[in-house]
Amino acid sequence: MSESERPRPEYGEYASSDEQEAALTRSGVTPPHPVAEGVDSLTPQALRGVSHHEAVEGDSARRVADRLVTVFLISFWAIFVIGDAASFLNLGESLRAPMKQIGIDDFQPTALTAAAGIAMLVSQAVLWALAAAWSYRRLSRRMTAWWVPVVLGALSFIVIVVVLGTLLATDPSFTPALTKF
Repeated sequence: MSESERPRPEYGEYASSDEQEAALTRSGVTPPHPVAEGVDSLTPQALRGVSHHEAVEGDSARRVADRLVTVFLISFWAIFVIGDAASFLNLGESLRAPMKQIGIDDFQPTALTAAAGIAMLVSQAVLWALAAAWSYRRLSRRMTAWWVPVVLGALSFIVIVVVLGTLLATDPSFTPALTKF
């Protein structure tokens, strides 16, 4: 394909460095650095003096680390949700041993205990699914995603503490035991 047959560049994809410099001059913008010989585009890496290979290598290493950390956190959280499902579904029995350790021998689960266990399990599963979907979306768009499971995991911990704290605060056998401490 000769120069005359080549389609006119619209967004700089075919433009040579001379054409790019001319377009910038026409628009009133001057390049911050002179365009180096052999550079076909005014990429941020070229303007900073960083080679394309160095920029891609640094980006890919960060992406791989972000992907590994994100997948690890999501997987760890999934193991937690699956492993604790039985405890959440049978919360009354799960609380008997810790209650005996703090001196409450007459702990009796209330009707609210089963509902609190189900609420904790459902909230954990929903927040995990949200974190997994949001992380996948961010990773597929090449955006940093490690913070998504961290933030939503902290939120899920807060939900468990609030639900369990509410359950224990309304339990008639737990409240008198607090006065002993």
